[in-house]
Amino acid sequence: MPSHNLNSREGQSAAFVGKSTTAEECETLRKSLEESIRKLVRSPSEKAAKRILSLSVSLAQLYADGLLNNLEQKHRTNAEQELWKVCFYSAVEALRKQSGSAGPHSSVFRRYLLNLVQQAIDFYEELLDKYERKFGVNFSSYSRWPSNENGFPSEDLADCSISNSDPPVHDTNVLRSAQRHLIYLGDLHRYKVQNQQETMAKDFSEARRFYLRASSLELLNGHPFNQLAVIAFYEKTPVEMLFWYVRALSVRVPFEPARDSIETVLNNFRGPAVNFERWIWEQMESKENEMRGAQKKGLNGAIPNGEKRGKDGVRPRSKYIREVWIRPREEADKGEGEADAEGSGRICEGRGERRTDGGAIGRIFVGEQAKKNQKQAVQHILNTAGILISNIGTEQFKRSAECLLMELTAFVATDAILLTPLKFLQIMLIYAFPALSAKTGASQALVAEQKQSAFSTILNILERFLEMICDDIDQIGLFLLTGKLSKKFSRVLPSVCFVLNWLCVQQSLHSEFSSQLPLNDRLWHLFSVLCNNLQRLREGGELFECSLEHCKQHDRVNVLLPELVVASPFFKVLPKNPSAICFRSLPDENLSDLQFLAVHARFGLLLLIGKRFASDEGFTPLIFGLHGFESVPFELVPTATDFGENHLRRPLVAEEVADSLATESTSSRELSTSADESELKKKLLMDEQSSFTHHWIIEIRPKYLVPDTNTFIDHLGHIQRLVQSDQFTVLVPTIVIDELNCLALGAPIPPGSTLLSRELLTPEGSKAAVVMQRAKTAMEWLREMANSRRNGRISTATSNGNILHKLTFAIDGSTEQFKKRSNDDLILSVCVRLCDKLEKVGGGGAAALSSVASSAESTKLERTVVLLTEDRGLSAKAEAEKIPVRTMQSFVRWALTPEEGQTKRNKGTTEGD
Repeated sequence: MPSHNLNSREGQSAAFVGKSTTAEECETLRKSLEESIRKLVRSPSEKAAKRILSLSVSLAQLYADGLLNNLEQKHRTNAEQELWKVCFYSAVEALRKQSGSAGPHSSVFRRYLLNLVQQAIDFYEELLDKYERKFGVNFSSYSRWPSNENGFPSEDLADCSISNSDPPVHDTNVLRSAQRHLIYLGDLHRYKVQNQQETMAKDFSEARRFYLRASSLELLNGHPFNQLAVIAFYEKTPVEMLFWYVRALSVRVPFEPARDSIETVLNNFRGPAVNFERWIWEQMESKENEMRGAQKKGLNGAIPNGEKRGKDGVRPRSKYIREVWIRPREEADKGEGEADAEGSGRICEGRGERRTDGGAIGRIFVGEQAKKNQKQAVQHILNTAGILISNIGTEQFKRSAECLLMELTAFVATDAILLTPLKFLQIMLIYAFPALSAKTGASQALVAEQKQSAFSTILNILERFLEMICDDIDQIGLFLLTGKLSKKFSRVLPSVCFVLNWLCVQQSLHSEFSSQLPLNDRLWHLFSVLCNNLQRLREGGELFECSLEHCKQHDRVNVLLPELVVASPFFKVLPKNPSAICFRSLPDENLSDLQFLAVHARFGLLLLIGKRFASDEGFTPLIFGLHGFESVPFELVPTATDFGENHLRRPLVAEEVADSLATESTSSRELSTSADESELKKKLLMDEQSSFTHHWIIEIRPKYLVPDTNTFIDHLGHIQRLVQSDQFTVLVPTIVIDELNCLALGAPIPPGSTLLSRELLTPEGSKAAVVMQRAKTAMEWLREMANSRRNGRISTATSNGNILHKLTFAIDGSTEQFKKRSNDDLILSVCVRLCDKLEKVGGGGAAALSSVASSAESTKLERTVVLLTEDRGLSAKAEAEKIPVRTMQSFVRWALTPEEGQTKRNKGTTEGD
């Protein structure tokens, strides 16, 4: 349409508004517009389309004047909706019908449609500007997340927001009226995108921005949340779609049509999710049966990843692993008498029974079908929540929930994933919804069961996430120092903060709330351990002091966490304005580092929640001294069930003892080989063994050691001792040599590096300088060994698992096929492929294993490759692949006596090259 036509219409509109605008004149325009719309609906009339464009904005201006002159009265009569439907919506629908027809004029009417949509967009933007001038309000000041243009936290949830001013206050009629206009403006941008040419990319970012702006003006209205779910539907993002529908129903003024939308979404998920779950269990059971059959026949059957795989690369569902470590000297002395082998440490550093629940699922998250399988797993996660929301398929919920925990564990541990930290948080909110919202028409018994199942699932997920945090609890001090979280922490910590804050608010509102929660002693024990550690960091000055309040003093800094902003408001539990974390004093250099503040705010919030729980006499799971965490640590309070049946607590105690034996600390007691400890380990294993159907027993005879980059940086001396001991062959992955070379040259640490970002500050220099110097030293030693005549004990290993005859510094061409994988995955690939070529199933070592596996069926593996790393993420992946893994310090303490290490070192010094 020519631009001068639009200008002429604007002039006509201005002239019209300048006259005495009576109700009769408005009614005349309205009838004319409705008649033109009817003509267009009956037949593709271009004349009617032109008249619609001319009349719609003119009539809209009359409605706008009425709103501006008498907002309160017009708002009560719902004039905003009338303006939208009469002036634009009906006309847009008529033009969409003709533009979507198969006739020859469809492209012509599409242009008219886009022109009308653009006119309407211009009208609403001008109207909102008039609102701001007329009523003295700045709508942008209501943005919930000012650092982002759309007013919503980013996917990584890495930053926080500073909020030192009170939320703006204005006439609610103005805000609610403007909210309606913003929703319609978002609808118009959505129509614009949907009716563009099919060759153009569908970008709904503008529509999303206006919906989010609308939600920020009146947070208690669910309508804008429902519109955000509509966008997620078109973008095919199922987590966001279900999340926004849930949010539309979890506010004071819920958008009731969203209930039907949720049912439709869940019905679409149900079939594929049930089939996927059935396929998962079938693959896991099939592989397990295959491995059992192979052992019964005495065959050297397939073993997990690194050996031959089953269908689609799915590993057997092996939940428990037992490792038997045999020193090289014990292997040499085996013929002299096996009776004393156990007493001399044959079963050393036994890990007990390690859970690898996520490993089986994680195997299908890599490879050619990874993206497809991840999408199906996401659908299954949402369908499991749908069982709670709809109460359909409750008979299979327990089995689905077990699969859910494995899927979430695998998603956290997988590098290339569909679930960002924001998506994890949205999933937690989806599962929290049925805990507070009963299905309409359900009986009281069904509602009680629904809420109990929802809370139990949330607590189980929270327990799993806290286990992941406590596994790396010693790294929290590093996170606080650097202001950066690891990938694992960044994924689970926001969700942990949301859930615990939500439970804390629930407890403050209803003192009997904790007594209604499902029992989960393990969860509260883990939370106690975390809080004790945070309190020690607080006392040491590593964790900044903070409080859960909004402080107005000029020297205080109020921080808003993105997870609390995303979750608020939530029914009557979380208010529309989330709680702020107030820091009393912060160094000036940290005030502008929002990521640094977010890390301290999150851990500070968890500590504050722990204190609130413990000081609340009505919260039964925890009790501790408020003024002395060291002297009076967190303790579990026995429940009534525990007093009556003490045996219910015994599995927990046994599990904790086994876990303590499995923990890789720096204590020398961990590697103790005394007869008493060996007997205790065996007893625990035998007591627990009868409860499970299958075990993996890995007999480890270390021969090939694979160190990662941080091991060269932090423990080069230990590597030298191992090489000089002549008992092991150190295999240096090519990717490790590449990383060391980059660090030695001062180049940035490559993305995905396995190098731990631990603080190495010294009085002599910065962290970067120290790392560079250590990398140079390591590279100099490697080059020296490459030219040495005694280099038989150190070689290079390629990503394909090939062992080169000497140290090589050339670029590994085989890494090209893995270029999209992270460096720790490449190092793991080296170990897996080495096992593929060097190891075997069953066979030797039966004598060493017979005393451990005499009462249960098991699959026996032999390993000679050991990964040496302090990277917890890489360690977890290696354990899932049944690759032996140790820290350098613990391995050296176990493998070499001080005399051996000193003798070999002296020998190497005197012999030279």
